[in-house]
Amino acid sequence: MIFNAFRFAALAALTTVAAGSALADPISAIPGLQLNPVSCVFQGQPSEFPDDVRILNKSSQPLAAGVRIRWTLADTGETGIVTLAAPLAAGATAWFPNVLSRGVEPSRACRAALVVRGR
Repeated sequence: MIFNAFRFAALAALTTVAAGSALADPISAIPGLQLNPVSCVFQGQPSEFPDDVRILNKSSQPLAAGVRIRWTLADTGETGIVTLAAPLAAGATAWFPNVLSRGVEPSRACRAALVVRGR
């Protein structure tokens, strides 16, 4: 009986979030969008030590112009935020030049995530 009450409360809470503020964010309103639909790599010129980042849209849906993406150089923690100037199609990449403070080896690990509004 207690377990069923807990399941009902959890379902009610999820329904409230889905019907309320979560859908106010256009990113959460995209059907089929993955939790983290972006990834990144360091590429550019010079090819040995680029200071550019490429963002890949891994989802099956386009990302709208104006979407902000945080990238992080994993081993140093250097981070930055880029903004899509145009829609980014599913499977496509966007190039952002000169975002690193210095060139790095292209094999260095890069992490990317969508920036949630207000953070």
